[in-house]
Amino acid sequence: MSAKIRIKCPHCGEAKNVLSVNDICPNCKQPLGLSEEGSIYIYRQGSVYGVAGGFGLFINNQPYGYIGNKELLRIPLKFGTYIIHSAVGMSRKCRDL
Repeated sequence: MSAKIRIKCPHCGEAKNVLSVNDICPNCKQPLGLSEEGSIYIYRQGSVYGVAGGFGLFINNQPYGYIGNKELLRIPLKFGTYIIHSAVGMSRKCRDL
């Protein structure tokens, strides 16, 4: 399973999946220009029932979209300390557990 690359555009602030950190933002069409210093990998194991609610992903209290069932994300970030938080909600209106 290859990891989807999730970025937060430095221009418009939208969190989107891209093929490369050198791509342009799918939302505002600006070049991303992100460095490959470090990455956080997040895997969500699949549900045995095949149905799973949405999990909102937050890094340093900033939204990074949702992670789906059996999904692997790679989030390129600079080296440092980060607070990773997830919240769950079937309606995608996430709330803390």
